[in-house]
Amino acid sequence: MDRFLGYRVEENFNQAVFLTERHIREGRGEKVAIYYQGEGITFRELAERADRFGDLVRTLGVGPEDRVLLVLWDCPEYFYSFLGAMKIGAIPVPVNTMGRPEDYLFFLNDSRAKLVVANDALYEEKISPIRERSKYLMYVIVVGREAPGALNFSALLEKASSRLVPEETSRDDVAYWMYTSGTTGLPKAVVHLHHDLLYAWPPVSETVYEIREDDVIFCTSKMFFAYGKNASFDTSLLYGVPVVLWPKWPAPDTISEVIEMVRRYRPTLFFSVPSLYSALLREIERGQKPTSPRSGPSLPLVNPCLNLSWRGYGGPLESG
Repeated sequence: MDRFLGYRVEENFNQAVFLTERHIREGRGEKVAIYYQGEGITFRELAERADRFGDLVRTLGVGPEDRVLLVLWDCPEYFYSFLGAMKIGAIPVPVNTMGRPEDYLFFLNDSRAKLVVANDALYEEKISPIRERSKYLMYVIVVGREAPGALNFSALLEKASSRLVPEETSRDDVAYWMYTSGTTGLPKAVVHLHHDLLYAWPPVSETVYEIREDDVIFCTSKMFFAYGKNASFDTSLLYGVPVVLWPKWPAPDTISEVIEMVRRYRPTLFFSVPSLYSALLREIERGQKPTSPRSGPSLPLVNPCLNLSWRGYGGPLESG
């Protein structure tokens, strides 16, 4: 593996093209990219479905620089929507799934999004109540059950073409937005350009995480957070390694599911936050036995006791 990918970002550059087509060209097409609820989705399937999403939203009139609001749990459709939108020059905008309806009205009007992609329950609870008050929204695509007044993700994807001609974008064009949490006021959109990821993230992945081609990633933090996106989306797609997606929110009542995910998929890079590390330690002390040989750098720094406990079950944890 070349250091920092060994890749030169040309003037004409589309981040989504790089993150999908390169893996097929370099022989990783049949390698699993995403593990989700018992299914393994290959890099070839991921690229095809991203192209289908790009085609279907282009037929709806979404184009370069149009914002696409993503109100999605961690699921494959997040990948398809994010990558497909970027491929046609549109701007995906993932937002927190834990907000109130009024929060989404702000996101919609502030971003001037033409399109929302949302999980069915999130649409019904959070988007539908404020939809008529949004100023710019034209379409809603729902993942899961059919919803009145919304298009269905699976039905549209099935009909769309997988032969997508990507938009010609510059490395300095806007690729996506991510909103701040709004701790000191209203959330603010942070603009990311197509070239940013290639400059910023390989040094972290290679020198801190010491990424390897046989790694498997699992992050409990959600992809609408920068931390979660960096771990689950960016690292996986930059280096062609599988990611385990888990749609639920990490909490005391779901900690047993986290442990079960570790047991089932045996991730070699595990990312989480201090509160969940502490909960894991309590479960280990009660006799649970997660087994994962490596971890993101936070784990041994946050709680050395957890590192020792995990080692006690035969799976050493390593800080990058």
